Amino acid sequence: MAGIVSEIGFLIFTFGVVLPVAFFMFYTAYSVFPILAAVEDLDASIYDSISIVVPRVADESEGPTRLGKDGGAKPLPVSTSLRSLTRLLYSSRRCFPFCRGYGWFFLFGVVKSLALGVCVKSPLLGFLAQILLPLAATHFHALWVHSVLSTSSRTNGLQGRAMEAGRLFRTAGPAMALYLTSEAVVQRIVLQYYKAVGMKWEDFFPVMGHFHKSFLFWMLLAFLTFVIVVPAYVVLVRAEASLLPSDEQTLVPLDPALEGISGEGVMALVGAWRSLTRPRIVNVAFLYVRMFIITVPVTFVLGYMDFAWWLVLAMSNWQF
Repeated sequence: MAGIVSEIGFLIFTFGVVLPVAFFMFYTAYSVFPILAAVEDLDASIYDSISIVVPRVADESEGPTRLGKDGGAKPLPVSTSLRSLTRLLYSSRRCFPFCRGYGWFFLFGVVKSLALGVCVKSPLLGFLAQILLPLAATHFHALWVHSVLSTSSRTNGLQGRAMEAGRLFRTAGPAMALYLTSEAVVQRIVLQYYKAVGMKWEDFFPVMGHFHKSFLFWMLLAFLTFVIVVPAYVVLVRAEASLLPSDEQTLVPLDPALEGISGEGVMALVGAWRSLTRPRIVNVAFLYVRMFIITVPVTFVLGYMDFAWWLVLAMSNWQF
């Protein structure tokens, strides 16, 4: 009887705690939060100041805001805090708020996975395949970005989210190509380092004996990601967000500079790039850093607890 109770407890812990936390960290935090940070208006004056003298009843419909270090300061943008972003999604009054847009994200991921399969089988054509195949799924990625940002119920379904494919591709296609190219370049630079130093699978873990290899590998990957991939990704998200209707209700106030992204093709890419500012890049980069600092210990603790529990159950059922 005790064994059955322990197995049921293990299943509840795995499916009720570990998997939801893992989904929140690796989808909501790493995929949804950067989109909001990439397009939110960083001007704090758009939020209402909260007086420290006159009491004020909070209205949940207004969404979360962050105060500065001194109580009388203007609230900071929501995207500067993981806690504020979490509260914002939770208060969006939508079923499964932390799963916003996951369907479109999954479809785009399937196409990218097919591209990676081609890369493995054909190394010579892998670079082009890794760019061209996901480029054909630009529509899915744009719909995902719009699903994350929009709060309008009329755009929840496929019909409401449908948009003219030709215009979308001409506007967001160059930005998508830039993002995919940056990813492919970084992957190949890191792969060349991997081959040059003769790394093996166990070398990825920073333990004594090959600590310098793994440390340099992860530092190189992080540096190239923040310098090359993150700016390209922010440009892509901003180019796609500029296609939202002007009257669309969004989770966060959009950057007014998005209205200046006009034209199609290279002009749209140039407009999205010019609308990018250094504080924006720093905000998104530090958002990734904060998420990484939280993700590593949480993943280690939950993974260790889940594996240890499974190991105890497995050993108790073995026949010696």
